[in-house]
Amino acid sequence: MRCLLALLLLAALVPAAVADVEPAEIFVMALLDPDIPSIVAAEFRVDNLPVDQCLITEEWASPLHLGTLYWGFSIAFMEPQAWPIVYLGTVRFLAYEDVGPDYPMVVRETNDTGKLVVVDAEYHEIPVSGGWHWFNCTVPEDCMCVPNGGLPRENYIGLFSDLNATYCYQDLPVVTPAADASWGSVKSLY
Repeated sequence: MRCLLALLLLAALVPAAVADVEPAEIFVMALLDPDIPSIVAAEFRVDNLPVDQCLITEEWASPLHLGTLYWGFSIAFMEPQAWPIVYLGTVRFLAYEDVGPDYPMVVRETNDTGKLVVVDAEYHEIPVSGGWHWFNCTVPEDCMCVPNGGLPRENYIGLFSDLNATYCYQDLPVVTPAADASWGSVKSLY
């Protein structure tokens, strides 16, 4: 009976504590120049995902996708997606452990095909660069979207904290399921 009461109290306390924390969102987008007026697909991976410290969920702009972000991911569209910014999807991070300061993630070639590409409306694979995203950036000027600083003048797939493709960094707070006082209440039932 005490276990049942403890579970009921825990069920009442945890959602309230977790509901106050919003997950960090990263928008995956392809930034294109006018030479590529539209794309129908993209292939990439994201290196250094904090899979051991976070619950990661994904929401893609097309149901036509396969693979995993950390190994190799492909997304395709039924209709061509126009430049200059093509929204590919959103990745949400809910951290249960601290990732530390200046935690970088970077878009790279897939592990299985070795490609980091977009596919234009004529079905030509076009190599692109990979962008960076930083959690818990301590010096924003150092947390650039691309390694050479600033935004490149070339086509690339980036990870942004805003839909305007402006910022490539954000804080990633750690979620604790309940306050210590709440856990004390649960323990007192034993």
